Amino acid sequence: MRNPLAALLDHADTTNSAKGGNDPGNSRARSLDVSARASIALALAVLPIVALMFFVGNGATATVFAILAAWFGTTGMLAKTLPIEARVHIHSAGLCLVALVCALLDPSTTVAGISLVVLAVISANFFGRRSTLIAASGFGAVSLVMQFLVYSSALEFEFAATHGGGAIYSTAAFAMGFSLFVATLVESKRAFVANDHLQIRAFRSLVESVRDAVARYSADGRLIYLSHTSEALFGCKRYELSGSGLLDRVHVLDRPNYMKTIGDVSHKGKPKSIDVRIRCEREERSEFVWVEVAFSAVHDRLNDDGRAEVIAIMRNISSRKQQEVDLEEAKKVAESASEAKSRFLATIGHELRTPLNAVVGFSDMMINNIGGELSPDHLEYAELIKQSGHHLLDTVSMLLDMSKLEAGKFEISTDRFDPQALVEPCFAIVKNAADKKNIELVADVGKHLPMLTADERACRQVLINLLSNAIKFSPENAKVILQIRLSGTKVALRVIDHGVGVAPEDVARLGEPFFQAQNGLNRQYEGTGLGLSIVRGLTELHGGDVLIKSKLGEGTQFSINLPIDGPVSLQEHVVLEELSDKRFVEEERKQLQRTRTKAG
Repeated sequence: MRNPLAALLDHADTTNSAKGGNDPGNSRARSLDVSARASIALALAVLPIVALMFFVGNGATATVFAILAAWFGTTGMLAKTLPIEARVHIHSAGLCLVALVCALLDPSTTVAGISLVVLAVISANFFGRRSTLIAASGFGAVSLVMQFLVYSSALEFEFAATHGGGAIYSTAAFAMGFSLFVATLVESKRAFVANDHLQIRAFRSLVESVRDAVARYSADGRLIYLSHTSEALFGCKRYELSGSGLLDRVHVLDRPNYMKTIGDVSHKGKPKSIDVRIRCEREERSEFVWVEVAFSAVHDRLNDDGRAEVIAIMRNISSRKQQEVDLEEAKKVAESASEAKSRFLATIGHELRTPLNAVVGFSDMMINNIGGELSPDHLEYAELIKQSGHHLLDTVSMLLDMSKLEAGKFEISTDRFDPQALVEPCFAIVKNAADKKNIELVADVGKHLPMLTADERACRQVLINLLSNAIKFSPENAKVILQIRLSGTKVALRVIDHGVGVAPEDVARLGEPFFQAQNGLNRQYEGTGLGLSIVRGLTELHGGDVLIKSKLGEGTQFSINLPIDGPVSLQEHVVLEELSDKRFVEEERKQLQRTRTKAG
């Protein structure tokens, strides 16, 4: 974003010029106001000359001066009601008219008339824009043609020359035009000086109204202005920062970058922000605080080398820097805790798996009467031991998988296979759990499915976890559907049940480790909450996404969308991003070209 103070300096003249004649800070309007008053004064001064000419019987000369008086009087009184450009037109046309009158009164004073035409063009160029300059040149051309015709006797008039004194009257007319030009020019100088002072006061008022410290550097890098707000920022008087005082307070390691940035902004004109450490006085001790400095060039203030003045806005950002440090420390602590948790889970998993395998194995031997025939009660106990052991083994396996996923050490091995091949193995594993609740497993596989590039073992694990959840949360005699469809460039694996469903506020949290929608001491369903976390992690490893639709009391639909061609590597992803950027840039270029073509 551009520095607003630099923008103020850049556009101050333009803003003032556009405000109109009633703005006291508008230089052109003030100058033309003086021109209007001078016109009225000249009209009043000419009236005695007109009366004298009529008295001596020189009616032609009296008529010419009467026309001049009428012109200057009328235009002077109407000037306030006209736009600035129209007033410039009138001013230049009046000077050209006086030039023609000089030639008519005395053809030998044509040089004076030409001079007035030149002054008219100069006035139009000074006060107006290109249109007024073109109009003044047209008025001048007409006046010069008429003067040439009079000088060459192509046009002859009986004026004061026949009675004598034509040169005197011509000189009086020239004096009128020249005095009008001089009065306008002198006042314009005063108006522009006043306007400059007004801009400076507006700039300083704006600077002192902001809380940030504002510095202004010349094109050669000298500090030429510093706002009073700098005293509160740096804890010292402003005069202590003048000259090299401010630079001396910049940290020695940040000083080269500070000076280089000033030079770059002054030379290239592009705004830039940097963070530096500046020494400040705080409660009778010095300390370095972080300060953000935003530099912007003032493009209307250029020196001979094309370098611009620079505005710098300085803001104390020590609190933000401290927050960044605290955030970084908290991030390191969190990462360390996560690594410790992953190591703990991995260690516990390995330590638990060996004794659990022994428990499951020996309980299986007891059930098969290998060590001797068991009584019915002991057989039931052995069966419960076996089931509990399997449950703990599944939990430990999920903990190990979860720790690998979080640590980024879970590796997948992709290969091409038919998605329909996932159905039978997954149904076979969950069939016993479904039969216990008399739940029907339905496979709905689309036709003409393409070969899928993925890790088949991971895909089976994903579907087994989802089917197990669907069976667990479905009522007896229900139906669980496994649907496989082609969805664009992905294969969608959907598991649909008509069970208890999930509340809307819990849907977004499904997939978080150890989160269960029905939690608490009175929950009805067993589980660790890791199954969906593993599903989400394995899906993301394949470059896919998980979509969940659920309604409380009506059921849930899990959609796993896997890319047909497998996960995209990091290098391939970078290449695709670059190609996408180039395509969008090319589209923007074509759109811009079409817009320019329509605009003509």
